[in-house]
Amino acid sequence: MRKNMKKRAALLLAAMMTVSVTACGGGKTPDAPSDADLKKDVQEYITEVVDESAKISNFRVEDSGEGKNDTYEANCIVTYANDTMQYVDEFDLSYEVKDNAWNLEKCKVNSDYAEKSSQAVGADTSKAQTDSSEAAEATTEAAAATATQLSDKLEDYTFMLEGDVYQLPFAYSVLADKGWRIYDSGYYDDTKINGNSYDDITLQKDKKTINVYIINASGNAKELKDCNIGGISVYGSNKNAPEFSIAKGIKVGDKEDKVREAFGSPTDTSNYDEYNYLRYGEDNSITNIVCDNGTDEYNDAQVEIKNFVATEDDKKTETSDEVPEYLSTYVAPTELGTDPLSYNIEIENQVYTLPAPVSAFTDNGWKIASQEDSVPSGRSLSSAIKLQKDGKEIEASVTNFADYQTKPENCAISTLAFYADESKNPEVKLPGGITIKSTSDDLKKWAGDKFDYSKSGDSEYYDYYDDDNEGSIYINCKKTVSSMSVKKETWPSK
Repeated sequence: MRKNMKKRAALLLAAMMTVSVTACGGGKTPDAPSDADLKKDVQEYITEVVDESAKISNFRVEDSGEGKNDTYEANCIVTYANDTMQYVDEFDLSYEVKDNAWNLEKCKVNSDYAEKSSQAVGADTSKAQTDSSEAAEATTEAAAATATQLSDKLEDYTFMLEGDVYQLPFAYSVLADKGWRIYDSGYYDDTKINGNSYDDITLQKDKKTINVYIINASGNAKELKDCNIGGISVYGSNKNAPEFSIAKGIKVGDKEDKVREAFGSPTDTSNYDEYNYLRYGEDNSITNIVCDNGTDEYNDAQVEIKNFVATEDDKKTETSDEVPEYLSTYVAPTELGTDPLSYNIEIENQVYTLPAPVSAFTDNGWKIASQEDSVPSGRSLSSAIKLQKDGKEIEASVTNFADYQTKPENCAISTLAFYADESKNPEVKLPGGITIKSTSDDLKKWAGDKFDYSKSGDSEYYDYYDDDNEGSIYINCKKTVSSMSVKKETWPSK
């Protein structure tokens, strides 16, 4: 192990390795390296730096740019292992054109990412993992989660995994106690799962992998280790898939005729050249079965069952009256400004920046006319609160950035929308002076190249969407502005 750790240190300290990637072309820039080329270079790199037994098991190109100006860069997430350690690393690759071929000039490992993601093969992924058995004993529902036998009824939501039978939903700790470990980078036993939400993650045991849905049906945030398994998916393309079956012994790869004979006509179906999709059930309690037609080399077969239901404890979530501390960090802008993407908005001569605490509005004289009973932790709720002032009205969506369920009045307003035909609209202005009365020419000058533009009939649309910060601005114009909305669902300090 000591020798292995030294090699690990060498990997993280290494900054550069040059490998030629075959490419063709005359005097022009060769075609960009393929994913296979990238994988080959990374494999050669880890073979040299770790040891010859280290092999890539999963390779994903996260980000890449087109080859131009004789340079090319790519970002890859790579899972690999030798006899004693498994690694999940983030590699940054840089190429340059030399002799009409792409040459790997730099292979850099993100050490922060690596330190979080590497683990001994078969070991726990975090300290919290060791608490799994205690969590199982403390949860009576977990003790009853494992069914005694596989049901013949889909609606019982039982499945067999490696000889053990389970019934959805059941405590995550039950699988953890069976030796299943988190295989996704960025997820740990203590990862927070927002209220009334789920995450899709990969688990591994003895080099076999499954995809499961981690659900938190309560209103408060929970650590992953305290959540339930609400669903499971197994794919025919997964060469490391375990033994798995559902009601009546149906397995991944079974033909459509066999599935229909077992369960009858599906609730919904879609047919494609490569596969047929069958769905049984409705809403959050469904079984999806994909039957591969064998028309191409890729195996599309899949079995997925989900039963996203709340336990009795989940239903007992109390709504807290506590005002979250983060709201006190809000700083109102001193001026509206001219930047369309600032998420500033002026309402009745008062300037706000989204997201803004509901209290920022009530402090300026707005009264709560109505509101929803509660907002789960980490969730946004549309039209959750209505504010009134001097005959004017605002209906707003809010986001709860706290770890507990609370009332809309203790949340932040994250979306505001206004329509030209609403008689109770307050006076509203966007940065640069855009109002409901602004014309199409005003918008064109204002938006510049920062917004996507489209037109349908007599309507013009200006759209901006910031995926990273969960922000968006939409404006619809018919000669003058007919509607506008501003949305930002990321708190600055979070």
